[in-house]
Amino acid sequence: MIKYTFIATSQGGRLEFFKRFILSLSNSKLCIADYEIIFVDQSGGYYDDFLAITNVNINIIESKKIALSKARNLALESAKGEYVFFSDDDADYSNFDFKYLDELVQTYEVVSFPLFIAPEGIKHYGNRKFPSHTKFLNVMEVFSLCLSLSIVIKRDLVIDVGSFNEEFGAGAIYGGSEETDLILRIYQSGYKAFYTPDLSVMHPQEYIDINYEDKCIKFHNYAIGYSKICRKYAISLNFIPIFELLRVTFYSLGGLLFSNEKKFYYQRIKGFLNGFF
Repeated sequence: MIKYTFIATSQGGRLEFFKRFILSLSNSKLCIADYEIIFVDQSGGYYDDFLAITNVNINIIESKKIALSKARNLALESAKGEYVFFSDDDADYSNFDFKYLDELVQTYEVVSFPLFIAPEGIKHYGNRKFPSHTKFLNVMEVFSLCLSLSIVIKRDLVIDVGSFNEEFGAGAIYGGSEETDLILRIYQSGYKAFYTPDLSVMHPQEYIDINYEDKCIKFHNYAIGYSKICRKYAISLNFIPIFELLRVTFYSLGGLLFSNEKKFYYQRIKGFLNGFF
């Protein structure tokens, strides 16, 4: 039986990052029979030469260009693993302790862990402050710490709560927070994420390969999705998401007033307002 499914998708142009993702799994201590990679390839064959020489268990689904959540749901339809990783095409599992994860998933349906910046693996991703001790994450921490790359979820549980809402995520109507929506539905069904600092995955620094204008647009779109999720769950979660939205809004106001990246923070605040009202 396949234990872990790694779901990834790409629209091309990221061969070196993609190689690191694949090699970090093929060089891991995972037995090849215990995992599968389901790759939704939206690149039109960009990765074919590399994929032809890889030594991994990979199922390639060719697709036209679609939103991230839709691609993940498409991959879920073919998934066989008991637990699912929602990997980016540039995730790096070189330092991941799969043996320890094997122990954790015997008890917990959702496991969360820190995300570090590759390739050094020293600094936390996005300046987040991941806890230094094990714990169950509360609702506020779901918003800030449960990222797609830093969670592993029992596949049946993902299916039971309805998989990803395809209105959210990169390329969708609302450009982010699809994983937050998924985890909050899991919380409402009675499960919580168990967090451990003793596992970690790596990811390149945010948006190092795009220009400043595109970065502003992306974060504006992400802010819309984030705010929509806060509004969606405000009443059912006792207005805790509203406090989270106020927290990130005030942080962005500080950036608008005192940072050199005023346009970036302006677009982020604008996104929060557009998403909520």
